[in-house]
Amino acid sequence: AKQRNLAIAEWPTASGPADYALFCGLTLVGVVEAKRRRKNVSAAIDQSERYSTGLGADAAFSFAGGPWGEHKVPFVFAANGRSYLKQIETESGIWFRDTRRGANHRRALVSWPTPAGLTGLLE
Repeated sequence: AKQRNLAIAEWPTASGPADYALFCGLTLVGVVEAKRRRKNVSAAIDQSERYSTGLGADAAFSFAGGPWGEHKVPFVFAANGRSYLKQIETESGIWFRDTRRGANHRRALVSWPTPAGLTGLLE
């Protein structure tokens, strides 16, 4: 799957399986925690961050640089399938954090970044 961009479900980590691992080609760029519709997605970023620290190396793929502190992927996400609404900000949208700097805060995105968008953030 060298040239393909994939989201692979139930990716193993030291703290349980991440709901999805995001690949740009053979490079692991992010992990996603998927929650039920009524769940607080802002807080679910904590779970994605735990997955990011518990990823094991494997000859089948490469990491996107790093590690960044304890984090082995640059991008962590949490989502519950609800479109972003300012009124229920923590319970909607796609929450995102760039783990490469400790000062980077979690924030809501209106839509999923494209693989090209993620690759661009890496450069």
